[in-house]
Amino acid sequence: MNGWIRWGITQLFFVLSVICNISFAISSPNLISSLGLEEAQLGELGGIYFASFSIALLIIGGLMSTIEPRLLLGGSAVVAAIGALILSAANGFEGALIARLLMGVGLSTAFVGVITYVSKEFPQNFAFMAALSNAIANLCSALLAITNSVIPILAGFRAPFRLLAPLMLFTAGLLFVVLRERKSSSESASIPAEGSPQATLSAAELPTAICKILTTPQFWYVALYFGGLFGSFLAYADLWNIPYQLKVFGHTIQHASLLNSAFPIGMSVGSLIGGAWANRAGFLIPIRVFSIVALVTEALLFGNALPEAGAGFAFFLVGIGCSAASLALAALPEHLEAILVPIATTFVMTFTYLLSALIQVLAGQPGGKSGITTFTSYQGSIATIVVPVAIAAASSFLIRRRTRATAAI
Repeated sequence: MNGWIRWGITQLFFVLSVICNISFAISSPNLISSLGLEEAQLGELGGIYFASFSIALLIIGGLMSTIEPRLLLGGSAVVAAIGALILSAANGFEGALIARLLMGVGLSTAFVGVITYVSKEFPQNFAFMAALSNAIANLCSALLAITNSVIPILAGFRAPFRLLAPLMLFTAGLLFVVLRERKSSSESASIPAEGSPQATLSAAELPTAICKILTTPQFWYVALYFGGLFGSFLAYADLWNIPYQLKVFGHTIQHASLLNSAFPIGMSVGSLIGGAWANRAGFLIPIRVFSIVALVTEALLFGNALPEAGAGFAFFLVGIGCSAASLALAALPEHLEAILVPIATTFVMTFTYLLSALIQVLAGQPGGKSGITTFTSYQGSIATIVVPVAIAAASSFLIRRRTRATAAI
């Protein structure tokens, strides 16, 4: 039961991180009007968030196995709460910029934290529990988007973050308390047996650990797979679902929001199906099948081979296909020692967010200075998205299962 509680608290942190991002995206029009920002400044707020998130995640890659998770995750949640509070009280661009920087740093540990505790508490059901964690977070994202399309609860940007700040602080307190490793006095006094798993790495062992990760081919195959699918998913969510539908297809904001929810709903459904499938048959077949589903569906979107009424279903299928990204993380504990998995996971996530940022920059090029306002330029952007998905599909056939080595570093 304690394992479920620890997973539940880290899952709560992950869900709140997703809600923070969705709330900012949906309430950004009000942020622009309330603070008198230009669209370019909104882009800078997004840039500082991704930059701070990626840099913090890269640094935390080493710290996840050298500092107690309760201190690292709890401290990150406090930083995110301070960022949310500053944003709710911001009166200009500078305040919003500081808030987004702090939120990027604070929220960078959320996904890695839940994956770390899935690995610790449910090693035999890693694929299913990782998929379940992803499904819950995306379902919350979809429900929030759908609710807002009916009742504009995120019309103003201040109220959501005034609520999120204390919720994040409360979660930080739970992380500090619940993730504390409790040992009996006899266990504390005993000397660990030779060859037993380490709880943390020393600073001197960290370079060797990182070298081991980066020289493991399976790590790179997982990174290409996860990055290609999840990076593509992030690009779709940020680029197409609302602004491009308004400009290219003339959809209303309500219509665009409903279509926007098809991606996370598909990812939630796909995560549950893929997780159950992986739990019964292993993760290799699901990751291959789902990546092909994503690739074929995006190829049909590129070729305009689907009727307009089928766009929502196509987005749903893309979400299902991209949901397999988290399943591939199950390969990491099979090829790396348990203590290296949190570091490897943070490296995969850092690679993914940097790749997503690159995809988004390149996907915006076909429209030139006038922006993507025609289907031709929209089609050119889709072509940019298809490439990493194709690489992910190819990588799925290079990922292998192997019994994890037991030798210590």
